[in-house]
Amino acid sequence: DYRDVRDLRRQAEAGLQRQQAEQERQNRLARLYERLQAADAEEDWPEALSLVGRIEAFGGEGYRDVPELKEKARRRLRRQQQPAPAWVWPVGGVAVVGLVLGFLWLAFGGGAMPTDTPTPTSTSSPEPVSGLPPADASLHDTWTRPADGMTMVYVPGGTFQMGSEDGDGDERPVHEVTVDGFWLDQTEVTNGQYALCVADGECDESSYADNADYNGENYPVVGVSWHDATAYCEWAGARLPTEAEWEYAARGEQGNKYPWGNANPTCDLAQYSECSGRTVPVGSFPEGASWCDALDMAGNVWEWVGDWYGEYPSGPQVNPTGPETGQHRVLRGGSWYLIPDYVRGAFRDWLLPDSRLNNLGFRCARGS
Repeated sequence: DYRDVRDLRRQAEAGLQRQQAEQERQNRLARLYERLQAADAEEDWPEALSLVGRIEAFGGEGYRDVPELKEKARRRLRRQQQPAPAWVWPVGGVAVVGLVLGFLWLAFGGGAMPTDTPTPTSTSSPEPVSGLPPADASLHDTWTRPADGMTMVYVPGGTFQMGSEDGDGDERPVHEVTVDGFWLDQTEVTNGQYALCVADGECDESSYADNADYNGENYPVVGVSWHDATAYCEWAGARLPTEAEWEYAARGEQGNKYPWGNANPTCDLAQYSECSGRTVPVGSFPEGASWCDALDMAGNVWEWVGDWYGEYPSGPQVNPTGPETGQHRVLRGGSWYLIPDYVRGAFRDWLLPDSRLNNLGFRCARGS
């Protein structure tokens, strides 16, 4: 009944998150600078420039002697990229002409050429990899997404009661929702997978900086905004799940309190405040799987979904996508530093879509 309690909690959490984010930023800058010094000592100028860019992206333009190292790397790269002397091209051209004439001499009488064509060892070509999941999927079916190797699980369509009478006010009113079948990432997107999108030039490297170096490739990518998550899913041939799809995959038609059922959380089922105090590799809790085999839907990192944040409607809905406009985007699933109540399947939270914190991640979905 104390309506301002949740607002005070959010203010306190926001302050804590800002402190954590600033500390993490300073830690990352220190690690990046150490690597920059090593690249300078090894005269690895492309790596040095890449590290400078990452330091600048984290607001470290004036960090120690970074500007001087940046100019040094640029000068050395320019020297390495100077064109070859003019005399090289005529000499190279003469050599090529000589090779061609020699081959012709051998082919037309100057020497023997083989008369038999070797038999190919195989005339078959590799089976093509389908870019689309099977159209006749059912519960417990999986499909590997070609773009990033993510395993997606099939979530059959159904009807469930969305929300909770026992939760916060924005989880009410409980209302009937029907969703069509869809595919959902079995785990949260990892650092290693996100790096593939960065390498393709479709995702912003500064969004997650050296998180992969700090946490490892199989940890959930964090420090990504809603926009970053959306860009990744589009690159992978998918999209963010709707809030209704996410909750349905977490709770099912039976309306479980948690993905694994109604039993209280333990550190064998999820990663939350009473556990190790940081993220863990994706898929670490197979016993915490939801009814459709989705993992990590409670704890570890918050997950962006596609919807704007808003009040629930009172009547039934079919494939809802949330309000048409808004200020905040919805987060689901809780994270590694939150209490058990926040990792319930019906719990909702929200942030500005450009927020980037060390407990924000995502997973993707696509229609069937």
